[in-house]
Amino acid sequence: GAGLSQSDAEIFLGANYVIIPQEGNSASHITLIEEMARALGCRHVPKVTADAHDRAIAYTSDLTHVIATALIQSKSYNKEYFMGGSFRDETRVADINGRLWTSLFLSNREKLLDEIDRFSEKLQVLRDAIEREDSEGMEAFLNEAGRRR
Repeated sequence: GAGLSQSDAEIFLGANYVIIPQEGNSASHITLIEEMARALGCRHVPKVTADAHDRAIAYTSDLTHVIATALIQSKSYNKEYFMGGSFRDETRVADINGRLWTSLFLSNREKLLDEIDRFSEKLQVLRDAIEREDSEGMEAFLNEAGRRR
């Protein structure tokens, strides 16, 4: 079920609340919204442009849903396999509302396509290093990911 019975008073604790100021917004109103978000428990309250927001969403949300659903759609997926924690973490968001996410993907289409291409390029770099048994290249790739994280 949905509705008030499913509500959670702590839903905003530690959450992000992105403010996208528009032309004509007063600084005092933006500050009021920022203070309201913090009062609700939001941890990060960045102010960004709509374009920066859409770019970030394409990478941090849309792409992660694309990857999760592709993992579940792989021919290798088998519910009988032992599912390690990393697989559960990576595919948690694959239980998805298809109609909603189709709309979200298409509304951010160009930026999402860019992110899929960027991800694919890095996946290919790692694949090539594995194929060549390039231990140094793989280790450098993996260490760089850890450093960036």
